[in-house]
Amino acid sequence: MPLVDPLIVPVTGTYTVAVYTTNEVGGSVEVFAEETRAVEVTRDEIVSGELSEANRSGVYIYSGLAGELIAVRVRRTVESFEPYISVYQGVPSEATRIAWARGSRTAAVSLGLSLPADGLYVIIVDRHSSPFGNYEMVVQSTTLGDF
Repeated sequence: MPLVDPLIVPVTGTYTVAVYTTNEVGGSVEVFAEETRAVEVTRDEIVSGELSEANRSGVYIYSGLAGELIAVRVRRTVESFEPYISVYQGVPSEATRIAWARGSRTAAVSLGLSLPADGLYVIIVDRHSSPFGNYEMVVQSTTLGDF
């Protein structure tokens, strides 16, 4: 017996299927599918995003070089939003996630890392146990001393 009803999507495309849980033991879960709309970002480009019922995560693609030191910085623009950042090498999965960071009642969260190979990296901005909200994100090349 399936744990959830089948998800019906409106059009052919690439979708993200996610499961959110309450932080309570035996709490409820929420399963949803949303069309994935990745936005290509370049170094030092500031992008604005909004997470809502209709847009539960911000998905960005960054073209990086092996050994490049980057900082992914997300600043919330509403008080109660706690941003969560994940960086993936290629198609997002637990196996390809190379770094993550989350804010905890702070206005901004930064994640610094050295990219392991030339290629495309997927950056996902999400929320951590908080209401939806607005944010700004930037990917910057950096040096280790910046952290």
